[in-house]
Amino acid sequence: MAVNTFKLEFEDGVTKTLEVVVVSPTDIIMFVAGTQDPVNIAALKHQANHNYWKASKDNLWGNVKKLKPQFHDLNIEADFFSWSGDNSEDERNRAADRLLDLFTREYPKFKNKETHLHLIGHSHGGNVINQFTELITTDTRFPKLWEIKSITYLSTPFFREKHQLNHSKLHKDCQIINVHNDYDITQRFVADFSLDNLENLIAGFNSFEFDKAKQRIGLILSSGVFAPITSATSIISDSTQGVLIWERVSLLLDNVNQILDLIINMVNNPKLKKLSTEKAEINQLLTELKAWIPIAQTNLNTRVTEYQQTIENINSSSEEEGLWGKFKDNLGKAADSIANSFSDTFETVDLMSDLHMEAPLRVINKILFIDKGLEDAYLLGLLERIFSEQSGVTDTIDNTTWDPTEQIQGKFKVTDVPITNEDAYHSRGLKSKFEKFVSGAEKSIADGNLKEFLIRLVSQLISSQSINDMSTILWWADLIFKDEADDEFKKFRKDYLPKYSQLIEKYEAHLIAPQDKPIEKKTETDTKTPDGFTEAAKLAFTTELNAINSITKQNWEATVLEEKEKKREDEEKNPPAPPVIGSLAHFATVSHGLSHTKLWDEVEQELKNSFSSGKNPGYKE
Repeated sequence: MAVNTFKLEFEDGVTKTLEVVVVSPTDIIMFVAGTQDPVNIAALKHQANHNYWKASKDNLWGNVKKLKPQFHDLNIEADFFSWSGDNSEDERNRAADRLLDLFTREYPKFKNKETHLHLIGHSHGGNVINQFTELITTDTRFPKLWEIKSITYLSTPFFREKHQLNHSKLHKDCQIINVHNDYDITQRFVADFSLDNLENLIAGFNSFEFDKAKQRIGLILSSGVFAPITSATSIISDSTQGVLIWERVSLLLDNVNQILDLIINMVNNPKLKKLSTEKAEINQLLTELKAWIPIAQTNLNTRVTEYQQTIENINSSSEEEGLWGKFKDNLGKAADSIANSFSDTFETVDLMSDLHMEAPLRVINKILFIDKGLEDAYLLGLLERIFSEQSGVTDTIDNTTWDPTEQIQGKFKVTDVPITNEDAYHSRGLKSKFEKFVSGAEKSIADGNLKEFLIRLVSQLISSQSINDMSTILWWADLIFKDEADDEFKKFRKDYLPKYSQLIEKYEAHLIAPQDKPIEKKTETDTKTPDGFTEAAKLAFTTELNAINSITKQNWEATVLEEKEKKREDEEKNPPAPPVIGSLAHFATVSHGLSHTKLWDEVEQELKNSFSSGKNPGYKE
């Protein structure tokens, strides 16, 4: 606010002094977070802002707050604007409406006052801002005296078609600030994909029963009874061990069967109206797996029953009277030794035979089928159809760019703030390799070749060497599979794995520098597998299994909430280790998030230049 003094001289010679109070416009800063759930499955509504702007010590929010006392009337929205954060056009449109609603609710006292808005958006938060500029051109809720004085885009992927910037409510001197990082793959190609809301897919998924089944599987696998068949010798010392192993495997299959049922129900969710052909294919594969389980369980139970019947016959015959009976009684006293003579009934090869492994291997081979290469790889083809535009879960594919020039159309000043050199990856000297990888990914999207795009991504997650190592490690399975199972396993190990290895090798970009490659953790040699065959171990297993089965949904939900809150608190105190530098996770999250971790010098200067409320002459640093 300023006071101007004017002297007025009238015709009769009278002079009067007039003081005019000039009220400067009010400035309001609003932060708009970006997408937190790019695949739209987390179902965590309005979590886009939790710790979002305060993630680093030199955080953006804290430094913007320091600007407040430097100006007369600078308002900084303290309750961060919240929206679903889902990666979909509809959600961004809804977010624009929520943003307008927040402005009108939080600042009614400025409704009839000249007010300048300063919007700071990270990632798709910038597209929410663009949609907001479209909305306020016609929505009567937006006050007539309000204008947008600055927009700060932080790693925003600009679309060519949707969410275009509307200039109608932008001040004639509106400042456009654009912060970007060349290593940000989210901005460069991941954001090309706007997905349908996949919460419809998981809405009917029974997480409660899934979690219980998962807990039971974890209990079975950690119980220690499988040590004899997973050790170097793979020898089951006696048939008593064999019986327990066979029983636990059957119980394991019960829980696998339950999980398959839950997945089938999810796939058949009527709310997921697209992908009818793909759903049918997935159902067929899962149904084949389900058909295998009762056959395997019958085989397992039959072997145990036959063994137990044999032992029972031996023991019952030892109860005969007379001299012959005494001889039999002595034989009965050695029942354990006799039982051990049947130990070859419970060998690893017998387990594989009873499990009828040709059935699940056949399903795995259908999924991994590949003959010539990329063009006939079944799994990649299925994923290509699932993520196809319109007919799949992808709503639209739009070639995004880091540059807002097309949307600005030369009407406003654009301050470009490149922060590529600030990315930790830049010091690795691998930018040319990175650019080659990105250009290949971008070209495959532009050509509509999603198979190639997918394998380019997969090749950065799984190395050809790791597949070759897996094939080598699995050589021992040739010794335990027989007949049809052996044939199916040979297809998997000797045909499909090598072809996928060759395919991945073709697209490997080798983006991780040697010093950043993860060091394999050595297995603790002093860690002993618990003896699951003792009576105490069996009792403990039964007790824990009963405890899992007795969990109610109400108690489970309360536990889940407690664990999430504890995890959040733990991560705030001890943040998890960042992704490996040079990994896709690094480029998609760390490189993408770098722009909102601090108030960059150029951004601070341009923001200050855009404020209209006037500097506070009494401010001292």
